[in-house]
Amino acid sequence: MNHGKRTATLLAAATVFTLALSLGLATAVIAQNVSSISGQVIDPEGKPWPGLIVKFKSDRGQSAETKTDEEGKFTQRGLAAGKWNYEIYNGADKIWDGAIERLVTGEDRVVPVVNYKALIEADPKRAAERKKQEEEKAEFEDMKARFDAGVLAMQTADDLKSTLAKAPADQKAVLQEKIASHRQAAIDDFTAATRGMTEKDPNFALIISNLGAAYKAAGKYEEAIGAYTRAIAVKPDPAYYVGLAESQASTNKNAEALASCGTIPVATHAGNAATCYRNLGIVFYNTNKFQEAVEPLQKATQLEPKNAQAWYVLGASLVPLADFKEEKGKLTMTPKPGTLEAYQKAIELDPNGPYGAQAKDGLAQLEQMGAGISTSIKAGKKKN
Repeated sequence: MNHGKRTATLLAAATVFTLALSLGLATAVIAQNVSSISGQVIDPEGKPWPGLIVKFKSDRGQSAETKTDEEGKFTQRGLAAGKWNYEIYNGADKIWDGAIERLVTGEDRVVPVVNYKALIEADPKRAAERKKQEEEKAEFEDMKARFDAGVLAMQTADDLKSTLAKAPADQKAVLQEKIASHRQAAIDDFTAATRGMTEKDPNFALIISNLGAAYKAAGKYEEAIGAYTRAIAVKPDPAYYVGLAESQASTNKNAEALASCGTIPVATHAGNAATCYRNLGIVFYNTNKFQEAVEPLQKATQLEPKNAQAWYVLGASLVPLADFKEEKGKLTMTPKPGTLEAYQKAIELDPNGPYGAQAKDGLAQLEQMGAGISTSIKAGKKKN
């Protein structure tokens, strides 16, 4: 090998080695400039507290953020030397703040364990807050348990009622007693769920409205009106007006019932308004208040023209309002306008269902009464 070339090669190798040393030295310097802060947080039960947010901020405006792990520990690396403040948050609530006056370059600082349980026990104010939180939690769990029990009691009563019609005669009295018992249990549970609750509680309107429904199902309509009114005062939910109107109609508060349905904004809640008027008409029909039933049922069919039940009940309500006239010793009947059309609409919308079948029976009965009705729709037999 040429001596000049060998010298050049050695110089090149030395240069590479020097660069490597320089890089290694630079790496070491960078590593020494990295500082960290570590710690651990203990929860109010004395267990590691995971998922807390730990925020860092230096006196030079630098910031960083991390979270506690499953062991309640946290470590924030890559911090510059200087003064650092750190804050620990449980969601949006700050539970601790601390400061490190001087973090040294390359230091791995471990701050004292934040034992929140010990802090609570040592601080009367924190202890009182913790006790209040525990009491509120217990109250909420009790409220939820009683509310769930009330819902179950209502469902059980409804299920029993659905079997009542088909039950043997000797079992009906027992079933009715069970239904009444479950409905009273629902009233008791919903009442207990509201104990100690104010209108400001976010669950108040929901629970009070369910209490109203329980009262209504049990036939305690005045109490139902009171419960629904309290719920509406807090949250004017359209569904609450439906229950209120039914309860008012059941206590002969007919004008108030119509007004309650009319309070529901049709532009945004047409379905609720239709249900309210339909149910109101059914309440009147079932109590033989046929004249009172007509107006709400007409409104229901206007809002929901494809509801066969509303059309059938409207036709059935108009039948008893027919005009009778005696001529030449013969009594003739003239149905009110809209009777035939209501029955026909029910048949059209529910040709093979219960309302269509009942409407066909209604037409057949009108023909037997000699009403002189001419229709292309042949009345059929009622289907079970």
